[in-house]
Amino acid sequence: MTATRFSIPVISAFLLAAPAIASECAVSELAPNNKFMVQDLVCVPGDTAPMTTRPARVLHIIKGGDVKRTFEDGSTQFISYKDGETAIIDISKPYSFEIIGKSQIHAIQISTK
Repeated sequence: MTATRFSIPVISAFLLAAPAIASECAVSELAPNNKFMVQDLVCVPGDTAPMTTRPARVLHIIKGGDVKRTFEDGSTQFISYKDGETAIIDISKPYSFEIIGKSQIHAIQISTK
């Protein structure tokens, strides 16, 4: 049996050509409570969240950025959050989202359990 040898450029090209694995936003619970969730969210470009129904919530943006929501029917919504902005999000239908901008998004999210 003979061993196959690959050069460093061939291996590097293969690794660079492999699709990136999507990750989810980093979430930390700030104030444990039995009625509310207060979470610190840090999302970097490329982070995603799966298609699901989410509870109504208040989102206070510390560091803004761009997000794409995709709904079950395939329609999309693009949002550009600004630093210091506060948004009430009450969307009843399932959606996924992806951080599409070039900057990290940092926010505090408050929702009911």
